[in-house]
Amino acid sequence: ERIKNEAEKAEIKKAYQIDMDRMRKKAEEAARAASQAPVERKGEVREELLEEYLEKEFPTDKFEAVKKGQKGGDIIHSVTALALDISCGIRFIGVRLQNI
Repeated sequence: ERIKNEAEKAEIKKAYQIDMDRMRKKAEEAARAASQAPVERKGEVREELLEEYLEKEFPTDKFEAVKKGQKGGDIIHSVTALALDISCGIRFIGVRLQNI
């Protein structure tokens, strides 16, 4: 009987430790995600502002936003010179460089 009670207490204590570890880990992940959100949002705003500016300055060209997570630039600028019958593409990356 005594051994059974001690085993149950040990099991409850271990379950409590596991639950606390899981909650601590989830809290750390949530804090990390929250601290990254403003930086990510700032980058998205810059990309949209860059695309709006380019569309205004080059109304005859085409612009395509690159999906998040894909390699390459943030915006693909397709330049078309109708008079010369040529076209090319330019990739823009809306990143603020701090140290070069």
